[in-house]
Amino acid sequence: MNVRAGPPLAAHPRTDRVPLRAAAYPGRMTSALDRPATARQVGAVHGAFRRLGLDDPAWRGARLAVVRALCGAPGIFSIRQLTGGEAGRLARLLSSCRDCRDLVVLVALAREEVEDAARRRIPHSGAGPAPAAAALSPSLMWAA
Repeated sequence: MNVRAGPPLAAHPRTDRVPLRAAAYPGRMTSALDRPATARQVGAVHGAFRRLGLDDPAWRGARLAVVRALCGAPGIFSIRQLTGGEAGRLARLLSSCRDCRDLVVLVALAREEVEDAARRRIPHSGAGPAPAAAALSPSLMWAA
């Protein structure tokens, strides 16, 4: 294999994507899942919340609580802070909800998983809801 020495490959100026051939240079680029969420992904998450009726500014705290519970990201204070992987997964989960009742069930399942892991004293694997989901406000659970 012919490995090129030098700086990492630059992203294409119009698409903001690193060419696929950059994968041939291990250690020189991060995974696409670890990069910041794109504007399209953030828009998809906001669109899903809008479709569920949670687009009012008064619901911001509830939206962030849902994001923290479903993404396992306790330090999130804005949807724009999500990685591409987290935003994609969240958009898929939210798009599977027909209404707020489905969202409440989804968040309840995430809380239950965290509580079960805590009862069994199993360390959190990082795949799925974070332990911070246990701190999700109970009032959100009955808001629908």
